[in-house]
Amino acid sequence: MFSRFFARSAPRIPPPGKASSFHVWWEAPGSAVEVAVTLEVLRRPQVDELFFWALQVSFDGGGSHIGLQHHPGYPANSSVNWGGYDASGTILDGSESVLPSALGNRNTRTYAWREGAPYRLVVSRGDDGWDGTIIDLERDQATLVRTLFAPPGSLRSPVVWSEVFAACEEADGEVCWSDFTVVDSSGERRTINSGKLTYQRNGCSNTDSRPDAGGVLQSTGVTRTRFEGETITW
Repeated sequence: MFSRFFARSAPRIPPPGKASSFHVWWEAPGSAVEVAVTLEVLRRPQVDELFFWALQVSFDGGGSHIGLQHHPGYPANSSVNWGGYDASGTILDGSESVLPSALGNRNTRTYAWREGAPYRLVVSRGDDGWDGTIIDLERDQATLVRTLFAPPGSLRSPVVWSEVFAACEEADGEVCWSDFTVVDSSGERRTINSGKLTYQRNGCSNTDSRPDAGGVLQSTGVTRTRFEGETITW
């Protein structure tokens, strides 16, 4: 469930006959030392298949993604994932997480997220690489998932995506992305309010990304209203 991280590259393609990945590429020129976005799962899936909603960034020598998962291998189908690849496609090493893992996966950790609650996903430069942090905004509780060991450099090509492994006719669920921000090396914080849409080629047609009340909704099991290559604002 990892992607290869190069500019404008799409996340891993689910198997044939399954639902697909769809993405919002931020209109964020330049580089950053921190990228963050708020994620709410508005409608939790009702099937025991993997759903993954993530913020992905590229950096010198690779890239990474952090996000929530509806994962049938974890308690209450709830987990958080923070991992990535180097430029050769090798999975990045990292620090030990403070969170347990029901399946013993270093990147996918047990995390009891709640439907309808806002979570801040943050990728930021740390002392030993790149830190992945999740903040429960309702409870004002921040958790450093772990640090990925990678060159400190800068972040670029941020994208948020939904990756769904349920059959097209079974897929259901909806998330909202909001408060898209980047911080450059001078410490200046910038809000991003536009992005370009892409959908998995030959993927399911009942997925949709669309602006709504200052954010972006990504839904499965719906009629598509915005299409490949469109730029949306929110």
